[in-house]
Amino acid sequence: MKDSDQKNHSTKGSKKIDKRILFNTLLVFGPIFLLVLLGSIFILKTQESLEIKLIKDVETSIVDNKLKNIEEEIGHVIHDLLILKSNRSIEKYWEFQNEEFVNDLSDEILSIVEYQQVYDQCRIIDIHGVEVIRVNYNKGEPVLAPKNQLQNKADRYYFKDAIKLNKGEVFVSSMDLNIENGEIELPLKPMIRIATPIFDNDDEKKGIIIFNFFGDRILHQLGDSTNSMVYSEVMLLNSKGYYLQGPSPEKEWGFMFDGKKDITFQYDLKNEWEEICDNEAS
Repeated sequence: MKDSDQKNHSTKGSKKIDKRILFNTLLVFGPIFLLVLLGSIFILKTQESLEIKLIKDVETSIVDNKLKNIEEEIGHVIHDLLILKSNRSIEKYWEFQNEEFVNDLSDEILSIVEYQQVYDQCRIIDIHGVEVIRVNYNKGEPVLAPKNQLQNKADRYYFKDAIKLNKGEVFVSSMDLNIENGEIELPLKPMIRIATPIFDNDDEKKGIIIFNFFGDRILHQLGDSTNSMVYSEVMLLNSKGYYLQGPSPEKEWGFMFDGKKDITFQYDLKNEWEEICDNEAS
């Protein structure tokens, strides 16, 4: 056999041995590699699932805390409202229609507005929707509105809803923007109106007491939602999906403006809105 033939034969034999070694190596280590790969994928998926759960838990906690704070704020307003309703001067006013009792009530309401600093207006409105007393916050310097500035609010939704209530019941409006003399007040002034009916000594309904609570008190709380673990953006929607506090000021209060009626959370995120509605219904 020639040297060249021997060399070719040796090379072919070497290649067969290399292939056998490679095959045996894959046979031994392939399953190990596959197990390591599958294990790594499982660990990553588990870690991702845990991180998502952690984020959801943190965000749920943030929302729950904000909701609790809102409920406490509204609870304080209702407390003030019921205390004022129990003032004997109210019953005496309806009985005697005396200017003295109006003055006493006005002083009491002025004190509440000045001390609490959370009410844009406090009013007593009679059974016909006419303001009897109105105290304006007036940028921290509360003033009693003169008689010639008192308005008829019979056509406003909050009067219509509150005057229907029974004794001891309280009306809490959804949040909207304040309107004065038929126009949206500028700069925008978010409001929640909280009211209860008032009665005379004979339990005859005579009107309502209503507080205009600064909605910014709630919106500012929602904006302060920082957390060291996750970044959270809290939005506030009304029952129809309009932004009260949204991703940008331009998207907010769409229901109050003719040109913004279609700017809703539902329009931006239809699937998420349907999920929210399903959860509310269940």
